[in-house]
Amino acid sequence: LMVFRVNQAHSRYWECVTNVNQVRGKWFNAASSIFAFCSSADEKAEDVKTFQHTLVRLVSMLYCAGLRQLEEKKVALEILNNDGMDQESLHFLDQANDQCEIILQWIQKLTIDASHAGTVNVAAPLLTRVFQELGQGMFDLNNVRKIRDVPFPYPYAHMIAMFLFLHCCITAGSTAFVIETDYLAALGTFISITSYVGVYYLTHEIERPFGDNMNSLPIADYLHDMN
Repeated sequence: LMVFRVNQAHSRYWECVTNVNQVRGKWFNAASSIFAFCSSADEKAEDVKTFQHTLVRLVSMLYCAGLRQLEEKKVALEILNNDGMDQESLHFLDQANDQCEIILQWIQKLTIDASHAGTVNVAAPLLTRVFQELGQGMFDLNNVRKIRDVPFPYPYAHMIAMFLFLHCCITAGSTAFVIETDYLAALGTFISITSYVGVYYLTHEIERPFGDNMNSLPIADYLHDMN
C-alpha cells in the first residue's frame, strides 16, 4: 500500500508539471500563430497593432485565470494590463465562476471578427489550428483541475494510515524484545518509523503542488515567462 501511495503521488505531481507547461506552450503557440496570420498591408497596420495588443492582454489574462484556479489564491499573480478593455465586461468577468471559459470565448470572437475585417488574413482551415491549440490548452488545464479537485481515495488513505499506526506500535515492541541494547533498540525503532512516516507525509506534500510553500510549482514564474 505504501508503494502504491508513493507511485500515485509521484504520478499526480508530474502530471501537474507536464500539463501546466503544456497549457502555456499551446496558448503561446496559438497567439504566435495568430500574429503570423495578421495582414501585412499598410492600410491595416493600425488595426493589426490594436488587435495584437488586445490579443496578448487576453492571453495573459487567460493564463493567469487558469493558474489562479489551481493555486488556491495564495500567490500574487500579475497580468500585462487591461488597458482598452471594456469596464462592464471586466466587471462581468470578475463575477464569473469560470473566467477561463469566458476569456477563451473573447479570444475566439476577437479572432473571428479580425478575420472578417481582414486584419487576420489567412485561409479558414489554417485559422482553425489556432482554435485547436486553444482548446487543447483548456483540455490540459482541466486535467490539472481534476487532480486539484479529486483527492487520493479516502479508503486507501484510511487503510494506509491504520497500517502505519500498527507498524509504529509493533516495531517499537518487537525491537525492544529482540534487541537487548537499549540505544540500539531505540535507534532501530527511530529509523524504521521515521522512514515510513516521512514517506507518508512526503506524498501529501507533492501530490497537489500548488500554493506558496517551497515545494510548490513556481506558478508566478510561469506567468511571468508567459507575459
